[in-house]
Amino acid sequence: MWSTNGYVQPSGYPSSSGYSRDYGYGHEEWNNKSNRMWRGYKLFHTEATDKLLEYSANGELGILMTSSFEGNQYAIGIATSVYHNDGDERELIADELNVYDDWKQIWTLDIVKRKFKNDHKKFLRHWKKNYEWIRWKCPPGQYFSFKKPLLLNPKKISGKSRIISMHGRFQAVYPEQVISIVKDELTKNHPIISWLSEPDFDESLISNDLNKFRKNQKKWPKRKPKAGTNSPSMRKFRYWVEGERAVEPHHAELQSKFARFLTSNKISYEENKNYVDVQYKLDGQKFFAEIKPTANVETKYAIRAAIGQLLEYQYYTKLNAMLEIVLGNKPKVREIEFVKSIGFFLSYYSATKKSFIRIKPNNTLVRDGS
Repeated sequence: MWSTNGYVQPSGYPSSSGYSRDYGYGHEEWNNKSNRMWRGYKLFHTEATDKLLEYSANGELGILMTSSFEGNQYAIGIATSVYHNDGDERELIADELNVYDDWKQIWTLDIVKRKFKNDHKKFLRHWKKNYEWIRWKCPPGQYFSFKKPLLLNPKKISGKSRIISMHGRFQAVYPEQVISIVKDELTKNHPIISWLSEPDFDESLISNDLNKFRKNQKKWPKRKPKAGTNSPSMRKFRYWVEGERAVEPHHAELQSKFARFLTSNKISYEENKNYVDVQYKLDGQKFFAEIKPTANVETKYAIRAAIGQLLEYQYYTKLNAMLEIVLGNKPKVREIEFVKSIGFFLSYYSATKKSFIRIKPNNTLVRDGS
């Protein structure tokens, strides 16, 4: 959807297809809003397809965002290492960022009022069903909005007079093509350029027509594939060895759920203080909680990593806190018994109950929680 407000809030510009045509606004119109951040990630929106969701499951998706204006097509922004937000995450994001209140900006637009026939109650019913809808997230350094939209030459991209423009659809292109479009906007060492230069590009998405067109091109910049620190294998390695949680989006979701769980039980907490994910007090005792998502790793390995980190935090802070491992799903019985035997608390998220199951250690000791 074209924006005359720099994609910081809805502008009321008419759209020719899709959601934005039907309702007079689009969720992408807040993409450049400064507070569209969630737990260390940049949030933005475009429509999705099953194929895009598949590649975004492990951050293996890049999106060049385009829009049409007065018969021309423009690149308006780019994001790499893109992950999708699932239903739970979108709910958490909407709650923490108070997205519901954005209706006030939308309802000021004449085009929206016309779409809803000036029926404010009808609009609010619609908004309540649609406000939890921020589709994507990526590391902040891998989202870039062009100061001025970049005029595209479709023939240099695909040999055709237009690239795909239907709302909600995508067209797969080679990284070399994207580099040729954005190279004057980004430095050679920019994380986005590094991501586009990675060797693990899946060519199965590319159409035969585009493949043939590519072979006849001599002006596309040559890619220099290298195993960069953004590649999937490196991301996992850095997460477990160096503890760089900013590259593990499941961590953000699980920690947000745990924070909501504490709030629902009227327990005050602090996050990310002295490297501890979550600290809180319960019944006069201080707790250190280490968040360990288990979507991409077995629970036993998550437990091993958490034990070392918690003991280290306890040693360096000089606080004799109770130690708690928080997992994304239920571990095996042997693993539960092991954690209980060493005096650690264990909590895990139950998808069926949409809450956390909390297990106390054997022979719980009362400790100084000051």
